[in-house]
Amino acid sequence: MSNNKRSDEAIERVLNYLADSILYESDESTLDEAYHTDADPQSSAEYTRSKLGDVSEALHGVNRRLSSLGHTIDSNWQYSHGEYQSTCVNCGSTLSFRTGSHHSQGTALKTRCAARYESVTSKRQAFRK
Repeated sequence: MSNNKRSDEAIERVLNYLADSILYESDESTLDEAYHTDADPQSSAEYTRSKLGDVSEALHGVNRRLSSLGHTIDSNWQYSHGEYQSTCVNCGSTLSFRTGSHHSQGTALKTRCAARYESVTSKRQAFRK
């Protein structure tokens, strides 16, 4: 249960980072985008909510995959060049997530958490002795 809470907190933190990145857009950039799309504020707000919901859903999928591999991702994601980056707190495997394309990559998605499964194996062997 605590993994789910940590997962939800991490996703909430990433969504807050996303919202902050929107806030840091210049007024000129925002107005230029609105001008070129001929969008009204209500439809723009709905579009933004939809996009944030899509990112949230994609991030939940990545998190489920990481959890199934035994990884616990550091909740302090770093943002650089259009992607968020983090590592497994147990084994140091890397993970990156691009919000625009929902593309994720890194060693954490390809391998089991060596530190976690090594710890579980050691405990089982000690128990058998």
